[in-house]
Amino acid sequence: MSLSSSILRKLPAAGLPAAAVVAAVLGLAGCSQEKAEVVQEVVRPVKVVEIGEAQTTRQLDYSGSVRARTEMNLGFRIAGKVTERLVDIGQHVNEG
Repeated sequence: MSLSSSILRKLPAAGLPAAAVVAAVLGLAGCSQEKAEVVQEVVRPVKVVEIGEAQTTRQLDYSGSVRARTEMNLGFRIAGKVTERLVDIGQHVNEG
């Protein structure tokens, strides 16, 4: 069943008014005026404290030297730094 060329030319023209009506209805539906509810925000009081610079005149100066709590003389085959010590002084360790 093949449609003739005259029928094919009439189909778009027949659908144009219907499409215009649908577009108009959808456009007007979006323009309806609804009453917007005005919601007033509740203002809650807050405590405000202004922070200023403290006037501290007390300054403590100490002289001394800093040493490690634990010092050990160790030798390794590979150069590097010890990053973690897994046992404390006097702690019992098992072989392996």
